[in-house]
Amino acid sequence: MASGILYPIFRPFAKVTIQIYFRKLHIKGRSKVPMDGPLIIASNHPNSFAEPVIFATHFKRRLHFLVRGDVFENVIIAWLLRQTNQIPIYRIRDGYKSLKRNNETFEACYNKLDENEAIVIFSEGLCILEKRLRPIKKGTARLALGTIETKGQQEDFYILPVGVNYTHGDRYRREVMVNVGQPIKVEDFWEDYRQDASAAVNNLTRSIEDAIRPLVIEIVDKEREPLYNDLMDIVNSIEPYGAIPTLKSDNQRFVRDHQLADRVNTWTKEETSTITESVNKLKASYPSNIPHYYLKNLERPDSYTWLWMLLSPIGIVGVLLHSLPFTLSLWLGTKFRRSIEFYTAVRMASLMIFTLALYLALVIWSLSSGKYEWLGLVIAGPILGWAGAIYMEKLWSLIYHVKWRLQSDRSKISRLRDGVLEQIIP
Repeated sequence: MASGILYPIFRPFAKVTIQIYFRKLHIKGRSKVPMDGPLIIASNHPNSFAEPVIFATHFKRRLHFLVRGDVFENVIIAWLLRQTNQIPIYRIRDGYKSLKRNNETFEACYNKLDENEAIVIFSEGLCILEKRLRPIKKGTARLALGTIETKGQQEDFYILPVGVNYTHGDRYRREVMVNVGQPIKVEDFWEDYRQDASAAVNNLTRSIEDAIRPLVIEIVDKEREPLYNDLMDIVNSIEPYGAIPTLKSDNQRFVRDHQLADRVNTWTKEETSTITESVNKLKASYPSNIPHYYLKNLERPDSYTWLWMLLSPIGIVGVLLHSLPFTLSLWLGTKFRRSIEFYTAVRMASLMIFTLALYLALVIWSLSSGKYEWLGLVIAGPILGWAGAIYMEKLWSLIYHVKWRLQSDRSKISRLRDGVLEQIIP
C-alpha cells in the first residue's frame, strides 16, 4: 500500500529537527525491528506526537500510526494527518457515533497488516507526561488477533514492545531514551484465541505489558517524581553525556537512570524526607542567576566548550539564521504549556514548519534577485542549525561557569552536592 505523499517528504526534515531539538537520543535495539512482514509496534505514550516522529525518523521501516480520532475533525488537518500515515482511532469520550467508526479503522489496519505493513499503537490508550507505565489496554491484542481471524494466520507476524523515556520531556535540548524489546509472536496466542477469545486477549495484553515495563523508567509514587528529576540532574552533573554524537545506540543512560529510579522507589518515607531536605538545601544554595538543574561543567567546562568557542562564527551564523523560527516556535509552544504533553510536539512541529518556510523564502528571494550565493545558507541550513544549538548550549555552560567562579561560597555548594550524592550512590 502506498505511503502518504507527505510522509517521505517530511521524514528527512523531521529527522534533522529531532536531532536538533533533543540534545541526545539513546536508541537501543533498532536491529530488533523486523524489516518485513506484518508488525505492530506497541509503545508507551508520554509525549504526544514526539514518539511518532522519533519512530518515523529513526526506524527504517515505513510506519502507520493510530492516533486519537478527534484531531481529524478539521478537513484540512485530517488530510495532512492521513498523508503522514496517521489513522484515526476513537474513544468512548468521543461519543457513540464516533466509536462506531472504529470498525472502519480496524478494517483499514487489518488490510495494512495483511499487506505486510507496520502499525504503531500507543497501548496505554492515553498520553500523560510522567515516569510510569499505565495499564495496557486490550486494543493492541484485539487488533493483532483480529487480524489473524480476519485475514488468516501469518507466521512472521509480531508485536514489538518499545519503551520511550525522557529526562525532561517538556524542555528544549534534553535527552530521550528509546528501548526496543524482544518481538512477541502473535501466532503463539492463536490457538488459545480459538478456544477462548477473551482469555487469549487478556493473556496477550499481559505479555505486552510485561514486555514494555522493563523498558520504561517508573516512579511508583508520583509525588516522588520531582525528587527523582532533581536527583537525576545532580547525578548527571558528575557524569554528563556529551552532545556529540547526537545519536547513541546503547542504553547506558537508561540503565543509570533506571537504577536511580529503583532506589527512589525503595526508600522509606523517612529516607525520602531526609534526602528531599538535602536536595532542597542544595537547590536553595544555588545563586539565582544559575538554574539549579544546570549543574554540568560548572567547576570545569569540558574541552568541547572551548572548541565550540573557537568555532563560534559557524555557531553564530546558525543562531542568527534560525532565530526567527526558534522564537516563533517558542511563542507557539507557550500557548500549550497547560497541556504539557503537547508542548514539545508543538515546538518541534512548528520549528520544522517555520524553518522550512524560511528556507523557501530564501530560495525564492535568491533566485528572483540573482544573489545565488544565498542558496548556500539553505543547503547548509540543517548543519548550521545543529551547530547553533550546540554553540548556545556551550556558551551558556561557559557563562554559568564564570558566574560560578564569582561565587564566594561555591565550596559550600559543592559539599552540599557531595552530601546528596553520598546518600543516593551506593
